[in-house]
Amino acid sequence: MTYYEIIQEFFLAAQAHHMIQDVGYGPISDIKTRSQNAKPEIASGGEVEGADYPYMFLNPGQHSRSNASMTYTFNLIMMDMAWQEEPPGLNSGGVAGFSVTRYTNEAQVQSQCQQYIDDIIGHMYFTRKYDISMNVNYTPFVERFQDSVAGMTATINITIPNAINECIAPFVQ
Repeated sequence: MTYYEIIQEFFLAAQAHHMIQDVGYGPISDIKTRSQNAKPEIASGGEVEGADYPYMFLNPGQHSRSNASMTYTFNLIMMDMAWQEEPPGLNSGGVAGFSVTRYTNEAQVQSQCQQYIDDIIGHMYFTRKYDISMNVNYTPFVERFQDSVAGMTATINITIPNAINECIAPFVQ
């Protein structure tokens, strides 16, 4: 399995997920945002620029190789819109008499984003056509980008058996 094929597996899993609306790949600076107050920009190809939420972004990390395997590292960032203030009509009678605040909303969004990440990981793990092992670490975040968003970043290490050999290398003997 190649690096490109692993990226495609992430994208195919997101495409099959009924909640995830948009995906991206690349350095953190490539994350799309849309301001809650701004009109969406129309790109030259007719597509609306800006993220639709929930939004999954795959940020590549440092990869490593051993004699028998290849380990790919990705930051899988899942985000959704979060309230900036208390939502109208929900400022009283919340859980056990506490009001629903932006902080409880942010925690709810983070929890949902973690579940979406778990869905992607589960889909990749159980529908795989290859041998894979995963190690995952989660970090919640709030308002990390231009939009008022909350979510979860998962650092995912995917190890694929891939022994080094010279049998298929294009060397002249």
